[in-house]
Amino acid sequence: MSFFSHPTIQESRKIDEYRQRVQTLFNDIKTDQTLIQALERHPIYLTPNEQLDWIYTNLEYYSATLIFLNAVGKEIKQDHLEIIGEKRFKIPELNYEWVEILLTFYLYKDPDGFTPYTEHQEKLTNKLKRNGAMERRSVNFRNNRKVNSFLSSSISKLRSIDQIVDFEHDHLKQDLRMVILTDYIRKEFLVNQSTNDLELNKIGVLPIFEQLRRTNEREIKIGVLTGSLIIIPVSAFEAFKEVAAKFKIERLSTSSLPFDSKYLVVNSTEQLKHDIVHIITQVFQQGHIEVLVGTKSLLGEGWDAPSINSLILASFVGSYVLSNQMRGRAIRTERQNIDKTGNIWHLVCADTTAPDGGDDIQLLKRRFKAFVGVSFREEVSIENGIGRLDLPDDLITEQEILNINNRLLTNAGQRDQLKEKWRQALESGATLIEEIKVPFPENKEYKSLKSLYYNRTIKYLLGMLGSGFVGFGFEALQGLGRAARHIRSKEDLLYLLMFIGGLGVVIFGRLAFKTFRAFVKYRDISKDIHQIGEALLESLIKVGTIHTDYSKLTVVSDVDDYGAIYCHLEGGTTYEKSTFIKSLLEIIGTVDNPRYVVVRKSFFLNVLSQKDYHSVPDILGRKKQFAEYFERQWIRFVGACELVYTRTIEGRKLLLKSRIHSLASEFEDKTERINKWR
Repeated sequence: MSFFSHPTIQESRKIDEYRQRVQTLFNDIKTDQTLIQALERHPIYLTPNEQLDWIYTNLEYYSATLIFLNAVGKEIKQDHLEIIGEKRFKIPELNYEWVEILLTFYLYKDPDGFTPYTEHQEKLTNKLKRNGAMERRSVNFRNNRKVNSFLSSSISKLRSIDQIVDFEHDHLKQDLRMVILTDYIRKEFLVNQSTNDLELNKIGVLPIFEQLRRTNEREIKIGVLTGSLIIIPVSAFEAFKEVAAKFKIERLSTSSLPFDSKYLVVNSTEQLKHDIVHIITQVFQQGHIEVLVGTKSLLGEGWDAPSINSLILASFVGSYVLSNQMRGRAIRTERQNIDKTGNIWHLVCADTTAPDGGDDIQLLKRRFKAFVGVSFREEVSIENGIGRLDLPDDLITEQEILNINNRLLTNAGQRDQLKEKWRQALESGATLIEEIKVPFPENKEYKSLKSLYYNRTIKYLLGMLGSGFVGFGFEALQGLGRAARHIRSKEDLLYLLMFIGGLGVVIFGRLAFKTFRAFVKYRDISKDIHQIGEALLESLIKVGTIHTDYSKLTVVSDVDDYGAIYCHLEGGTTYEKSTFIKSLLEIIGTVDNPRYVVVRKSFFLNVLSQKDYHSVPDILGRKKQFAEYFERQWIRFVGACELVYTRTIEGRKLLLKSRIHSLASEFEDKTERINKWR
């Protein structure tokens, strides 16, 4: 489960200041005449045909140079377009990503090519560092370490924790057993005064405890457990003494929390130090502490409290292994409670100034790739990845964040349905399958386009447009009748008819174009993927990578209600399945630098030529005979194609062309490997 927040006003101001500095820097670079001159005088721009080997090896730097010079008003000569292989190629717009690539090239990747500009390179480097666009020889306009730290340690997460604790307590009451894990203690927030009104401007054990203590209208029993600080409610002290006695600890030293008499600070002794975690754990298990705040270093590895039914990960430093260890605290079974369920909360601060939502959301996506759980979509399934939360694409406004949080809270509150969802999901299969997922590439409702392709032919398409014209014509005649009394001449009638005709063209011309474009563009890709998978399977068996008998293997593909295409290999060993998925990902992913490329050629209605470029997987491309066998299987299962060896001049040109098409792609969603129960 995730819970979203916005940066605070102060944090937003600092982020905005950084974004403005970067935008100013971006604009300055576009008017930097020395940089423009250096690029114009570089051999790859002056004499590209003499630099083909370098260009084909360093495509992204060459592309960035052309994109930058085009953006600043320089004419891109025909030579360059011929090298790309597309005389009508539309050069992409300059953005932060291309500037990052360009400056990396200018500053670091070709010192010999920019020898006369050493002094300018040094000045530009210092300028980038001053404005936060460079760290450790890495140019970065989109992300900044300080901005990322604002998000990961945003104070808005304290309010998120407050909301989650109240929500969970309202649902579980005295049965709540929550643990909140974070990175730092922040002892500076523990004051020796009668009141503690310090501003909570950092995330840590003490700030979280203070946030909850100050707003504890529900009288939730809150405790703190770290290596150097233990705080328990006064109401838990008798239970604490009883458990300590079992460990033969009779002498206990405690002191009242200076600013709240409802809490005790347990003074650590040498004897107590060894057993304090076990003692507090048992007190927590018994329910005398309902919310326990601690550090991941103490409670992240090896700690066991099976009664935990809610976990908040307020940690922003940690590896994949540690993240999984922390999650393990909440998903362990409890013998006395066979119906136990656990909610695991990931705190996320969304950066509305970043196109991808900011580093916190990207971290969440990376984390969820490693976690498997029940999806919140209509079709219940068990899978990994952030997609199972069914989050919206944009989280820009406070209202959008409020809406998604309310929906996530609603799902979290339906604990009684969680077990049933797992049961339903497991009915569709009890094996965790590794498969490939191709997201539907446009922000359009998939079902309508899918039904357009599967259920409508040109005949139906024309019928739809024809009926639309009839309806429009009927309305137009009615309007013409109403306007007749205002028509005084032939010219008036002509103008009115021209207006009606123009309106019809605007409405139905656009509709016809969009419908036709969808019909052409969104062909039955699920069938393509399946057939490509069949060709791949045959080839992997032939070269000896897959040893399982062919009769025991099946390529399985399907399309979900959201337009995402899934494909996996059924049967075979885990290694064979993984190899199949890895190879399939190479084929349908972005063309990088393979030894062989398959050019798929087809015609729509025998009129419109279509070409798709696919890498031959490394495992098949290492030998010519393997690649040629794959070509034959492609022709057999998929259709006409051409196999091209990319280590020749002509092959390099085609590779460049296919990679340019990939770089200029409008599709933002990437093909990915996922794990799903089937």
